[in-house]
Amino acid sequence: MVRSILDKEWQTPALRVLAHALFTHQQTTRLRNLAQKSFMSAETRDAALEIFTAIVESVIFLKPELGLAFVEGFHWVDAFLQGKERSS
Repeated sequence: MVRSILDKEWQTPALRVLAHALFTHQQTTRLRNLAQKSFMSAETRDAALEIFTAIVESVIFLKPELGLAFVEGFHWVDAFLQGKERSS
């Protein structure tokens, strides 16, 4: 749905709103699918970071205790994208 927005400038705000709505209504499977599809469409590291930020902001706003898990996940993914091994 978000990818159908032609103006790239509006895609991230739309993703943020949609992620917030899905999490608010406990649609975690749909949120996960949205995140996966969004990440698959990212063509650059910067685009992936925008997607990550949009989704994380929505979730942390409603459930701050997940913040640390997102930070740890971010570091793991960042190391992976840079081709570095990272212990769990």
